[in-house]
Amino acid sequence: MDEFAALVQRQRDAFTRKDTTAMLADLADDYAWFRILDDGSAVKSASGKAEVAERMAAFFKTVPYTGSAVDRTMSVGNYIVAEEKDTFETPQGPKTQVTLGVYEIKDGKLRRAWAFPVKS
Repeated sequence: MDEFAALVQRQRDAFTRKDTTAMLADLADDYAWFRILDDGSAVKSASGKAEVAERMAAFFKTVPYTGSAVDRTMSVGNYIVAEEKDTFETPQGPKTQVTLGVYEIKDGKLRRAWAFPVKS
């Protein structure tokens, strides 16, 4: 696993543990996270470490999230593309959501992240 893939995997591992402190350790000070909508537009979900910490605390408190995994990665320059699977507990049983994540890495830190919805 290359260093970029290892960085993304550390993020997913910290996410699975619900360890916000570990997640923030790999973020650049000017980090921004975007969701890409079905129409191709981007919505900024969080900007900066403080906002990420706040959003993650709320997410972990309210979403019935149970796990996360990175299935495949591909590095292109200072970007990495990852197929990610998150599992949630629902009244109907476990549900898996697949996301395509694109990450920009600068100076060994995650600088930008874009999450594209994937239809399973």
